[in-house]
Amino acid sequence: MPDDPIQQDEPIQNVPPEIELEEVKPIEENPQPEENKEPEPVKEEVPAETPVETPKEEPRLEEKSPEEPKPPESPQQSEPEIKIVEKEIIKEVPVEVIKEVKVVDEKEVRKQVDEKLREKLLENKKKADETRIQRRKENLDRIIDLAKKKEINNQDVRDLLQVSQSTATDYLTELTKSGKLKSEGKAKAKVYKS
Repeated sequence: MPDDPIQQDEPIQNVPPEIELEEVKPIEENPQPEENKEPEPVKEEVPAETPVETPKEEPRLEEKSPEEPKPPESPQQSEPEIKIVEKEIIKEVPVEVIKEVKVVDEKEVRKQVDEKLREKLLENKKKADETRIQRRKENLDRIIDLAKKKEINNQDVRDLLQVSQSTATDYLTELTKSGKLKSEGKAKAKVYKS
């Protein structure tokens, strides 16, 4: 290449000494400032089947360390400021309370209750019968004691025991049949002796 004014082997001499050649670097279209970014926290996904109550979440502001310098903003390229917001999620797990409940057959329970009731009624009836028999015996003994002292009639028995006319007649009839008392007279004038 003889026609070429500048040859590769020859140094450039026609260039004025004030202009220095600089090494050309390729220009990046969108240069990213180098920042120490903290990794974002991993958020757990909750399955849709499990109901979870989440309390109101309060956003936390990004904490900046003083060591991180802000990149200078150029008028041509203005990047929006990136904010990292961390959310604290508190999961409340519902507690299940299991109560042991005995299965009861209502018919069986009624049967047992009726049986106990019958037993109690029979026991009470026996006690009442025994008390009645004992009281009657005491009343008959009192009538006999009175008849030993004097002749008695139906009115004397009623006054002594505070009973009705028919009850006094029953007592006197029983004592006469058993031979403990003897009767004299008829109807209202009947008198009893020992």
